[in-house]
Amino acid sequence: MQNIKTKDQGREAVRKMVAKGVDYIKIYTNIPKNIALAIMDEAKNFDVPVVGHLTACIRAIDASNLGMKSMEHLNGIFIATSTIEEEFHLNAISLIGKMNTAGVPILAGSDSAFLMPNMIYGVALHYEPQLLVKAGLTPLKALQEATLNPAKYLNQEHELGTVEDWKIADLVIIKDNPLEDIKNRTLTSGVGFDGKLWIEISWINQLRHMILHQKLR
Repeated sequence: MQNIKTKDQGREAVRKMVAKGVDYIKIYTNIPKNIALAIMDEAKNFDVPVVGHLTACIRAIDASNLGMKSMEHLNGIFIATSTIEEEFHLNAISLIGKMNTAGVPILAGSDSAFLMPNMIYGVALHYEPQLLVKAGLTPLKALQEATLNPAKYLNQEHELGTVEDWKIADLVIIKDNPLEDIKNRTLTSGVGFDGKLWIEISWINQLRHMILHQKLR
C-alpha cells in the first residue's frame, strides 16, 4: 500500500506496479477523487484493471464507466449512492436485490478482522448465500456467486468455477440439496481437496446403510 498525495504520484505508482507485473491496482475509500481518477486513467493505458473500495466522492456508475472492475464491500456503494446514513444499515438486502435485478455481477465473500469479531474466515461464507437468497437471488445463483462468478471475474472460467472434465475443483459434500433449501449449504459432511477426500464417519455409515437398503429392495 502506498500513500499517494498527488495525481502525478498516483500515475507513477501505477507505472511502478505495472512494471512489477501486478494483475490489478487496488484503491481505498479515503483516496481523493482527483487522484483516484488519475489512477484509473493511467491503469487503463496499460489495460490493468482497477479494483477496491469505492471512494466517497465518486459515484458507483461513474467508477464503473471509468473501468473499475470490482467494488469491494457494500458500504462503499452506499456511501457513493446515498447521503442517508440510515439506508447504510437498513437497506442492504434491498440494495443487493436491486443490483441483482439490474444484472450487476455479485461476488461472495468479505473481510475478516479484529474489528469484526463475528466475521470469521470461511464460516461467514456458509451463511452469506442465505442473505443473498433473502435478497431475491435463486439458490443456484447464490451458490454461483462463490463458485462460477469468481472464476469469470479472474478470467479462469475455462479451468475453475464448475465441475466439468479437465477442470480444477475442490469439492464440498453436502448432506441435503441446497437448491431446495439454501440453508442446507451449511450441512457439510465432507471435503474433497487436492485429490484427497475427507468425510464424516457418521455420513459414511449412513451412505452404507442407504446402499445396503437399495440392494435389499
